[in-house]
Amino acid sequence: MGIASGLNDDILLSIFDYYRLDKENAWNVRLGWCKLTHVCQEWRYLIFESAFHLDLHILCTNGTPIVETLDHIPSLPIFVNYQFTNKTIREQDELGILHALRLRDRVRSIDLRLPSSILHKYLMLMEEPFPRLEHLSLSVTVDQIIITTLILPKTFLAPNLCHLILFGVGLPKRLRFLTSVVSIITLELRIIRASGYFSPRLLVARLQSLHQLEELSIGISIPIPRPSAERELLSKQGNPVTLPNLKILRFHGVSAYLECLVAQIRAPLLERLNIALFNQIAFTLPLLSHFVITERIKLESARVNFGPDAVTIIMDHRTERKGELLNDGNFVLRVTCKQLDWQIDCAAQVCGELRHALSSVESLALDFHERMMPTEWQNGGIDGTTWHELLRPFIGAKRLHTDGTLSEELSRALQVDEIGSDPGFLPDLRELASLFEGGHPYSSFDSFIQARRVAGPPVARSVCVKITSMRYIPDGRDPVRDLNNYLSGHPAGYLTPHLSFEMRQYGPNSQATHDAIAKFRGVEISRGKGLTIGSARRMAAVSALQHLETIYLELP
Repeated sequence: MGIASGLNDDILLSIFDYYRLDKENAWNVRLGWCKLTHVCQEWRYLIFESAFHLDLHILCTNGTPIVETLDHIPSLPIFVNYQFTNKTIREQDELGILHALRLRDRVRSIDLRLPSSILHKYLMLMEEPFPRLEHLSLSVTVDQIIITTLILPKTFLAPNLCHLILFGVGLPKRLRFLTSVVSIITLELRIIRASGYFSPRLLVARLQSLHQLEELSIGISIPIPRPSAERELLSKQGNPVTLPNLKILRFHGVSAYLECLVAQIRAPLLERLNIALFNQIAFTLPLLSHFVITERIKLESARVNFGPDAVTIIMDHRTERKGELLNDGNFVLRVTCKQLDWQIDCAAQVCGELRHALSSVESLALDFHERMMPTEWQNGGIDGTTWHELLRPFIGAKRLHTDGTLSEELSRALQVDEIGSDPGFLPDLRELASLFEGGHPYSSFDSFIQARRVAGPPVARSVCVKITSMRYIPDGRDPVRDLNNYLSGHPAGYLTPHLSFEMRQYGPNSQATHDAIAKFRGVEISRGKGLTIGSARRMAAVSALQHLETIYLELP
């Protein structure tokens, strides 16, 4: 105690702060700071006087006996956080929430995810002002969202609110509540039902006073307005509003609502845009294309992913590297639909509408979620011109990469209408890369490449060879044998600029593997982390492949 009492307050606070940061969970969840207050009266006074600096608060959460705690601890800020997915909650937790919300002058954060019948009861306790509330997140459990009709009370006020997140809970009519939260930074209104619908014009009118807003998310749970009302919606637009600090915009709904929204917003600092659209016959997005182009959104790489339930277009400023997938980006647009032909058509329409924004994309990749193409879409089941419409907007693309599942169909599509001789189709393309993977045929794009050699500019060919465990390869196919057969028909140096191998559980010491590698004698063999194997050891490296997952064979 003598040493502790000899330390000045600044040193003690630094020690307490270090303890807090090192054990954040224990600090407030298990009231670790409370133990320090019992050391001596000096520490007790110092800790409570520095409550804000030390982020002292009482966390009310699942399973904590909070009623007794609140009655015996001084008036520190209260954080209410209860997450339940069941239809009922324990009586102790229910009493804890009720007791905490009644102390509204102390509540700084509320985060509740509850069944609608239970959440409704707590909303009734929020009819009075919460003067210190900074964070409010209310969510209805997903399985009950369909029957939810919850609305934030009209008389609820939180003048210091910075973060408002509502899932399945609506705002009072006319969104007047937003005019009272001028310091808000995050605004998420999701799973909006028909009863809580508001027009984009009204929303923008309420946003004009939110100068600190950095993150905006709007999610409408059903496709409204209906197509018959879209023209009227687009004709009713207010004056444009500048949101000077908006960095992230997320939207889920129909394209007409989105167009009307972005037509009335200026966001000079926008960095990320994430959009999910309902499927519809036609997409018209002329305003979105111009909205995307800001100083902070640079689209250099794009990936079109054909998934089980939706097609997703992902764009980013980062150029994809070999072996790396772009799964997130500055601009993501998703359209909900299942059939592959619908997905390609939707992606083609959307990319056509975003032609202006896509002109800067230099690297384009196409992915399919299954290892094998469904039989109904094989052998030209999809019109080749639909593929052309999808690719045509990418006028600046220098590299096109396709996965093994799509490469055969795309190769066939690029033979249609002599598209390789069309000067307006992928005019800057210089490299066509595809994945050779055991389990499906290999496609060479020979006719397209030959057409480009004649019409110009020429397109180089590159292949990524991925050989996985034999148990994943159907019909007894031998991927290394297939690779050997392919290589036998092409002269050395045809595959440029690189050939990469990925072998997993296949047995790379097999004779077939040796034969495949032997075709590349005299080339540089290197590992992914930059380790280069010298000429004298090249063939010795073949026997070491069993320890590698990926090697790159760089051709001269």
